[in-house]
Amino acid sequence: MTNKKNRTWADFPEPLPAAAVDSHAHLDLIEEVRSEFSEIQESKGRAAVPAKSVRDYLIDAAAAGVTGVVHSACDLPAVRSVGELLVEAMQGDRSTANVADTSSDGSTDTAADTEPQPMIMDGHIGQPLPGFARVANLVAAVAIHPNEAALHAGIQEPAIDGLDKQFQNWHEVSLEDAISEVYQVAQTNPLVTAIGETGMDFFRTAESGQAAQRLSFREHIRIAQELNLPIQIHDRLAHAEILEVLDSAGILPPVVFHSFSGDQYFAKECIQRGFYLSFSGPITYKKNDDLRAALLVTPLSQLLVETDAPFLTPEPFRGTPNAPYVVSYTLRYIAQLLERPLAEVCQATFENSQTLVASR
Repeated sequence: MTNKKNRTWADFPEPLPAAAVDSHAHLDLIEEVRSEFSEIQESKGRAAVPAKSVRDYLIDAAAAGVTGVVHSACDLPAVRSVGELLVEAMQGDRSTANVADTSSDGSTDTAADTEPQPMIMDGHIGQPLPGFARVANLVAAVAIHPNEAALHAGIQEPAIDGLDKQFQNWHEVSLEDAISEVYQVAQTNPLVTAIGETGMDFFRTAESGQAAQRLSFREHIRIAQELNLPIQIHDRLAHAEILEVLDSAGILPPVVFHSFSGDQYFAKECIQRGFYLSFSGPITYKKNDDLRAALLVTPLSQLLVETDAPFLTPEPFRGTPNAPYVVSYTLRYIAQLLERPLAEVCQATFENSQTLVASR
């Protein structure tokens, strides 16, 4: 394993024994986080973190056995550009080096996509998996994030996170009009297969913004119901309030709690309602016993796995930028915790993801 101080990306893993899906990632944000992390590393005299394109992330994912990725576009610029990102990622030429093509000294190999090449990183070698595409499939979810909803409503008061809220030019668009743009994109782009992430967040948004979040959440549910698309839920310190909104919404399409953050009791409430629970890197964090207890009561038939890239990188690579190929580490951890064969967990989460995508 790479020395932690000299680490750029998570080590490239041994390929999974069966196909898997990263059910939630923000591909448009990885470059920003990578650049910031690289600057910190270089300021300490360490190796720079190589830049990559969105397509590179999909190539790396496929080489690790992650054959599908759900990209979450959840602010207005991301919603507006999601079609361009999808086309570029699936059809564009490879412009930069893969994480798996990056050696421990930072050198890169820019071999063409047309000739499958060995993928090397920090002593690990991976090959495109037999029978799998060289580039992972990509679909998208679109929404106005709960914290973005408050900003579109003009709420900038500090919340319990203590951070100043950054008002951007796109927040001048009303919340109603922003949600209307979500609807138009979801209705017209067949590669948009979910609505999300939407929900409520009482950590990053002040109490004065909660009404806007609740309104936005209800409107996103309405869109999902009309278009028969799954809903990806963002829930932070708002368990009871989110269930209240969902329970009052009538017949629901499939519901996914993205990066599930509750305990076993909240998990049981969600499971009884038929919701899917998607677990990410924090399941591996030492202090998260409640989250592990929640996983243990989750049936395989309602289990998903995700990165939430570029955030929430699992141990032992916590602190480095996340990317879809890294979901393989979370899958391995989950399989070990459940005492189930890794291939079985991969297959179950893959089939659940396929069911959700097929709802369109």
